[in-house]
Amino acid sequence: MKNRHTFTKFALITLCVFCFCQNLRADESVIKVGVYSNPPKISIDDTGHAVGFWPELITYIAGQEHWNIEFVWGSWEDNLERLNAGEINILPDVAVTDTRKEHFQFSREAVLLNWSQLYINKAVSDFHSIFDLNGKKVAVLGHSVNYTGPEGIRDLVRKFNVACTFVEFDNYADVF
Repeated sequence: MKNRHTFTKFALITLCVFCFCQNLRADESVIKVGVYSNPPKISIDDTGHAVGFWPELITYIAGQEHWNIEFVWGSWEDNLERLNAGEINILPDVAVTDTRKEHFQFSREAVLLNWSQLYINKAVSDFHSIFDLNGKKVAVLGHSVNYTGPEGIRDLVRKFNVACTFVEFDNYADVF
């Protein structure tokens, strides 16, 4: 019993890193959680249910804390705007930036760490360094910190004077 309570407390405290929380109160009738396409971490299945690591963790915590939650589907950008407007309370799997900290609350502990990786079709290009992106089109998740953030790929290619064209998409499935 003690281990379960310890896990619940740990999970609750750590849930919000890479997760925005705005106006989250236990007395609210419904806590709205933004869901977007980023499997296997978070997405919607064929039946319209939120699935993945984050929905499972949030559902578990909601059960332990007696929260009534509602998952709200949308693109990454849609849910970020909803969070800013107070239309949803939680948006999981969000990187912390100074700008975001001005508007949203984050926890201090990480639950899950994330990174980005560049994929290149070998049949199309022989890639050895960032300079090989010169003159190429690069698909990215629009408004992702890994794209637009201070250490994102957009900033990185600028620092190396690489002229490539970014094509923005709303979800990773479309990026691929």
